[in-house]
Amino acid sequence: MPPEHLLAVATETEQHVAADGWGQPDRVFALVRTSDLAAAEPALAAALSDAGALTAVEQELPAGTDLHDYLGHLAWPAGVHGCALAVERRRAAHEGGSETEAVRLLVLATREDERLTLVRLAQHDSDDAVAVAHHVADDLEGALAASLED
Repeated sequence: MPPEHLLAVATETEQHVAADGWGQPDRVFALVRTSDLAAAEPALAAALSDAGALTAVEQELPAGTDLHDYLGHLAWPAGVHGCALAVERRRAAHEGGSETEAVRLLVLATREDERLTLVRLAQHDSDDAVAVAHHVADDLEGALAASLED
């Protein structure tokens, strides 16, 4: 899969989550090939984007679910090409300071072991301020990748 398709589905999913504001529970998405979804759901075909792309399909995550336990037992069927997870966390606002700020991570992994993490800071809450981050969520990326193994 070309990297632009990976970034596109990550960006689209992150913006979908961001539209609901801050203070959200963790959210999980299956990533399916858009062409497969269009074939399975012909009524959606006209609304779907590029057939070579991926489409995120949100999965219900029961309230109160322990994320690490959930990820440890998560397994996807063969038709799922990848998965994504949106989580909000707090981090130190300034190095050495005691103030914290809200951060949202959109973590994504595919069956080809492609991984991507997007970061949105609450204090810079705009689509053009979302950054691609490396090695900030290796544990979550690894857990998502493991859920895709056969």
